[in-house]
Amino acid sequence: MKWKTTWSYLSVDYGVTIGSLENVTQRTSFWNNINGDKIRVKFTNLYGKQPIKIKEAVIAQKKSDSEDSYHWTHLTVNNAQEIVILPGQVFYSDIAELEICAGKELVISAYFEEKVEINSSCCTWSKESWHTDYISGRDYTSGKEHICENAQQTKQSYEVFPFIDQYMLQADVLVGISEISVLTDAEVKIITLFGDSITHMSFYADALAEMLYDKYPGKVAVLNKGIGGNKMLTDASYIPDIPGNGQVSGLAAIKRFEKDVYESETPEFVFLLEGVNDLMHPYVLNDLESLPKKEDLISAYIALASIAHKHGSQIYFSTILPFKHETSPSCPEGETMRSEINEWIRNQEIADGVFDFASTTAKNFAYMKDELHIGDGLHPNKAGGVVMAQTVLYNGGLMNGINTN
Repeated sequence: MKWKTTWSYLSVDYGVTIGSLENVTQRTSFWNNINGDKIRVKFTNLYGKQPIKIKEAVIAQKKSDSEDSYHWTHLTVNNAQEIVILPGQVFYSDIAELEICAGKELVISAYFEEKVEINSSCCTWSKESWHTDYISGRDYTSGKEHICENAQQTKQSYEVFPFIDQYMLQADVLVGISEISVLTDAEVKIITLFGDSITHMSFYADALAEMLYDKYPGKVAVLNKGIGGNKMLTDASYIPDIPGNGQVSGLAAIKRFEKDVYESETPEFVFLLEGVNDLMHPYVLNDLESLPKKEDLISAYIALASIAHKHGSQIYFSTILPFKHETSPSCPEGETMRSEINEWIRNQEIADGVFDFASTTAKNFAYMKDELHIGDGLHPNKAGGVVMAQTVLYNGGLMNGINTN
């Protein structure tokens, strides 16, 4: 029996209060592809400035697809139903007995009674593999109400948190929770996606998870370790025009990789997709002196591969996607460097495989296909995510590599 993570995202630090929760139930549904009979949840207040008090929390899963009957149990910490997470704290819940079946969504409902200002959360734009609703007015965790679909005063994340509505394209957020793991006797392979916003937005991650979960029920889990705006070599760029000044983009990939990928467990596969922000931000922020050298970026790829291999993981490099667009500043040196780095990625023998996203998403060398991005030429949309997932499974040859028979 081993603990295997069925869902995990990074809690990001906005550097500013994004909104508050008071007398509201946070209800989040998650895809699950692991079978087991014990479960635990990781609670987090890593970047918070106030204690987070969850008056009551329950976790549930449907008994069958044909009815609205649920298995459910309380989540507790030290046998207490009220969970207090102090600023900087991260810890697991008590182990809960619950029959967990692959292919059925998990639902966690958490009631925030006392007002708390929120400075960090997990977030997704795809809203496929997980999705959050906020139900105001009282505690909706007790009894069957924790899964009620018609509760009054249901709101989306962007309606609760002004920062999300204004600066994050109406992303979904999840407060206080960053991981769900299941105790299982099955052989489950873990795939960790590590990257920037292209990974973090989850269109690619969710498309890949859907394809793999359909192909390998109960055998694989896809974890997302992306951070929007993240760079390979340097920490978050200072952006004076937004609240938090861009702090949300986090530490450089070269600094955060080992902790973020290996803190909870060792994945069999790591998919690395980084570098575009190192090439674009110097132009977007009019700071050309910060444009890195090609050799430094290549050295970072090599260093991350060395860390992955030290832990026994296979690591796959991804070519940097096209980013030229009429709404973006011209990046001539950055574009040249992208071409040179991608050619190195295609031909190097350090990684265990390569996903050539640059080729499969491009309408010509420098531009992404119009139908594959959200309108900025940089971030893949749902259709773009599907193309990337297909690249992983078929062009990249992963389907044979993950064979669990």
